Amino acid sequence: MQNLTVAGRLLITAIVLIGIYFGIRYFTANRELAPATTTATTAPGAVRPSEAAASTATASGERVPFTYTAPELTGGRLRGVVELGASGFNSFIVRTDTQHNWKLEKAEFGNSLVMENMATDEDVRTGLKSYIAKMLDYGVSGRDIHFVVSSGALKAAGTQKIIRQLAALKYVVNTVTPEKEGVLGLRSVLPPSYAGKAFVVDIGSGNTKISWLAGGAPKSVESYGAKYFEKSTDDATVAADVK
Repeated sequence: MQNLTVAGRLLITAIVLIGIYFGIRYFTANRELAPATTTATTAPGAVRPSEAAASTATASGERVPFTYTAPELTGGRLRGVVELGASGFNSFIVRTDTQHNWKLEKAEFGNSLVMENMATDEDVRTGLKSYIAKMLDYGVSGRDIHFVVSSGALKAAGTQKIIRQLAALKYVVNTVTPEKEGVLGLRSVLPPSYAGKAFVVDIGSGNTKISWLAGGAPKSVESYGAKYFEKSTDDATVAADVK
């Protein structure tokens, strides 16, 4: 250092001071940018905020269970219905009370080959007599047995022949339009507590009825039935119509 000139000594001192200055700046900047680390203590049994948010999101996505319980009947009277559906004869025995509550007691499904137009006069007579006898044995009064032709069956080629046979046997045959059938289905299965916030879908083989309440009035529309493929209708056409 003694051999250095004054200018050299000043230069070395300046370099040292500059190095110290930038060193201080470097370490100070790193400390400011470093994230603060904190340790949160969670009490036993407590739910962390992230877990609570996830739990809330899961709960909001869950469906509310259907907990409706049909009211108990007060007394009740047995009634029978024989339905000529698009795929065959079906019979139902229900118990109804004065409040229009009902309970299904017995159901039986058969095949009369209606859609295939292969039901003979003997098929009709045999099927009807069998259903009527079973209902009478169950305790249904003869006056409380009714015959209904579904809207889907009305479209089948052999249905009119069967209706004529029923008339020849002195039976009154009730026919319903798709709209009427949908409205009747709505009235029979939609609980009063779900009016205005639910709808009913009746999927038949000949057609499908979708019904609901709009402003307290029943509405019903018709779409394709489960056997639409028999008429060579493609899936896309059916899906578009249902939507």
